[in-house]
Amino acid sequence: MSLHRYLLPALLASNLFACTAALAVENDPLGGPPGRRDDGRDVDGLLSGGDAVDGFLSTGEDRFVLDHAYALGEPRFNGAQRSDEQASGVVRNNKGRIVVFLTDKEIPDKALGDIAKIYELVSQGRLHGLELTFNSVQRHPLWTARLLLGDDDLNQVVRDRRGGLNVQLRDFERDGNSVSGTIFIRRDIPRRDFDGDRIHENAAFEAEFDVAVDESVAPTNTLNGRTAWKTPQADALILAVQALRERDVDRFKQLAATNSEVAARIEGPGGDRFRRDLLQHLPTNPERLRQSIQKIVIFGDRAFLLTKTGSGGGREFILLRESGAWKLAQG
Repeated sequence: MSLHRYLLPALLASNLFACTAALAVENDPLGGPPGRRDDGRDVDGLLSGGDAVDGFLSTGEDRFVLDHAYALGEPRFNGAQRSDEQASGVVRNNKGRIVVFLTDKEIPDKALGDIAKIYELVSQGRLHGLELTFNSVQRHPLWTARLLLGDDDLNQVVRDRRGGLNVQLRDFERDGNSVSGTIFIRRDIPRRDFDGDRIHENAAFEAEFDVAVDESVAPTNTLNGRTAWKTPQADALILAVQALRERDVDRFKQLAATNSEVAARIEGPGGDRFRRDLLQHLPTNPERLRQSIQKIVIFGDRAFLLTKTGSGGGREFILLRESGAWKLAQG
């Protein structure tokens, strides 16, 4: 699937805009219209056909107009959950997830279908925008969002799956192989550095998107049972979990992928809670943790590692290979 840039309507007719704004204020518990505008354009405008996004991301230092959208289906193996999913206590379904990238530049063809390569482009500062992950529920999905800034800026997680009013998703819909919706932030959020400390800049965003979802790519390798126990991916998970148990944050961050979700959240707001969620239901003994690994599914430089937990459910961890070493990225 190729990505294209679309020219979007500048503004709705004034009377229609006034009605829409009035309705938004009436239904908004915090008051005020949803989101902001970018370059004078109305983010609530209609999208042209095909893969399209109308939106912006402001970092307090820079402002990126989001003109490109790409979505990729991700498998879910045996209903395994990540930490924020299990903490919610709700399993919405066992189907795959959808990952949406809303970016200021077009993703090169060579990176399509390969999330690890997209992350590498972000790290190099060649792409900026938002990463959105949804489960496959048609409406009201579980979801999470992350700023994609790269360079020396933190790819900050801006909403976890416990809810809240500040960052919202509206009108999400899955129609065949396409997803659409609007994500926006009502109040600027403070940005943080790699140590979890606030900096003197705030972030804000709003984007309306409508994008076709590419099918999941085939794995490059799958390892099961005892074969999976004796792998660099298994070693990486065990070392990272051990550092968490010892509350050695510096060591854990060395074992985490650069600018990854786990590296960002471990020292951010709610870091202690995030640590507890990551460790929940995992064996405390390193060898038993190794023996709990059921499967590793590898997609190039990105791997899904699945464990069987003491509660009878499954846990899913994602690892990335950086400079030849596997590191924990999500869990």
